[in-house]
Amino acid sequence: MKALFRRCARIWTHWTNQKRGLLPCFFYLKIIMFSASMVWIIGEYAERIDNADELLESFLDGFHDENTQVQLQLLTAIVKLFLKRPANTQELVQRVLSLATQVSVLHFNKY
Repeated sequence: MKALFRRCARIWTHWTNQKRGLLPCFFYLKIIMFSASMVWIIGEYAERIDNADELLESFLDGFHDENTQVQLQLLTAIVKLFLKRPANTQELVQRVLSLATQVSVLHFNKY
């Protein structure tokens, strides 16, 4: 929640003057929750979704721009997919692990 209000600091200031100012923050939060939910569904039902690997790979293009919750859900879903289809998804799991490692190193170096 703190990160949400940090990103929406101007809107929060506006909220003190007008109660409608916080609405874009809630919209942003819903987008994050929607993305994380979609990734979870794909990972959970990967054996029923023929192109689950392609769908999850499409989320990897913007991995560094995603919220931490979406990144963790993506990592979990791809590992689940790897456990269900190891032959087809080995490169995908290596890619997401590499991206996740880069993100954690970037966050660590920031502090």
